[in-house]
Amino acid sequence: MTVDSSRADEVDRHFRDDVRPWAQRQPGFVSAQWLRLVDGDRGIGLVTFDTEGHAQEAAQGPRLQPRVEGRAWNTDSVDVFGVVTQA
Repeated sequence: MTVDSSRADEVDRHFRDDVRPWAQRQPGFVSAQWLRLVDGDRGIGLVTFDTEGHAQEAAQGPRLQPRVEGRAWNTDSVDVFGVVTQA
């Protein structure tokens, strides 16, 4: 995501109050973290689902979000990755 660092509180509220509850309602949701570059212009969501199919399905929502000039955040891309390993 591209974020407006001067509006960090608004971006963080969006992650907490809008994105997190939406993600938790998606079929196969396991866990997630939303991260914002401190004093920077980027953010990222790392969301884990139980299957690739559920991840692909959930990815459709953010992919359909239009870019809105002047908004505190905009989604630049949504990719689905497979887990290779974790610790």
